[in-house]
Amino acid sequence: MKYYKYNLSLCLVILLGVLVTISCESSVETYDQFLDINTVSEIGAPTDVTSVAGTGRAIFKLAIPADPRLKSGIIEWSELGQAKSEKFQIVRDTPSLDTLTLALNNLKEGSLQFSFKVFDVDGKTSKILTHGRIIYGEQYKSNLLARRFDAILTSSTDDPSVDQAVVVLSTPLPEMLDTFLTYEDQNGVEQILTLGSQETEVTILGYNREVPFKVTTEYIPEIDALDTYMSKETSGVFPKIEVFLDKALWSQVILPTDMGAVNGQPARPLSLAWDGTASPFIAEPADPSTFIRTPYTFTIDFGVSTILTRFEMQGHPYGPVNPKRFQIWATNDISDAGGTVDLQDISDLTPEEQADFAKVAEKRAQNLVDWEAESVDKGWTKLLDVGAAPATGFTGNISDQNDYQYIRYVFIEEISPIPNRATAFAEITVKGLQ
Repeated sequence: MKYYKYNLSLCLVILLGVLVTISCESSVETYDQFLDINTVSEIGAPTDVTSVAGTGRAIFKLAIPADPRLKSGIIEWSELGQAKSEKFQIVRDTPSLDTLTLALNNLKEGSLQFSFKVFDVDGKTSKILTHGRIIYGEQYKSNLLARRFDAILTSSTDDPSVDQAVVVLSTPLPEMLDTFLTYEDQNGVEQILTLGSQETEVTILGYNREVPFKVTTEYIPEIDALDTYMSKETSGVFPKIEVFLDKALWSQVILPTDMGAVNGQPARPLSLAWDGTASPFIAEPADPSTFIRTPYTFTIDFGVSTILTRFEMQGHPYGPVNPKRFQIWATNDISDAGGTVDLQDISDLTPEEQADFAKVAEKRAQNLVDWEAESVDKGWTKLLDVGAAPATGFTGNISDQNDYQYIRYVFIEEISPIPNRATAFAEITVKGLQ
């Protein structure tokens, strides 16, 4: 048994030695074949090529075989039907597989097809290896768009002078890098925010609402591209913020046919309607011999021109004297906005008709129609027409999207008319976009 094991081990050792010898001989013979030009009918072709590109340029990595007789090569391509070529030399340090780095410049933008072939010392040519490559330039750049904003959410802060905007960014394209948001702050200083491709939103404090922002995005057309590209610049404006209009800027303007011009001056100032206190405005006449009756009008100057979004009127605690029917009109120019139609005028009625409540109501209804037509001619826009406001007050949204500085309030009818009882309301509040 021991003799048998010994013979088996000896056989394995001898067999391994034979295999190693054959392998070494084969390797030597393969390399020798490269040196023996009489035994080779075809030279080795490039085996692989990779590339990266930029603006009018490209860098190629060309893998060539270990054939020591390869001495040069050529790249060939066509631009607009014109043949182009670039020769290169092969200088190797070892007889192993080499990778050559080849750079081409001043290439035409577009999709180009490159052909690679190499030559040996005798001028023999290898097979051709082709490679497609996109070259970038102004045409590529001209089609790039800045990253889109899906939403801009604006709001006020605890400091009324500082606005806040939350910018929600769209999902980036794979080739997008950073996005640059340029805006002006409230001190007039230009600010630039750099938003990475993975950022989905950013909060901006203290921007200037009146100055448009600008957006650009940097692109890299492919991984390891030689150049990056900036998109076209887009611009936009931050949405305005709905705020309460500053009542410190408000004032009364008395136009022809307004209360105080044709139907008595109130004993209390109209500014009580926006002073923020509990004191209501009551349309009591300063002259006891007169009486301020509905319908009547008054005009408010907000001090600034803005898009009005909401009108609120708190009712007087004594409900019947509050407005039931009223209108809100607006304009930006009161230089010729007064008009001549007096809502109270019943002078063309006979004494008997003036004593007839129905006739008086009919006449004043016609006055309102005439007043509205004249107001339109004078440049006023009707924002609200309320027919049945509750006794507690009224809140309504304004849909008109134009800027206005002046409003005219038309008090048409109170909740429940009471003889010799003055109409009233507590507080007016207006919201707008600024």
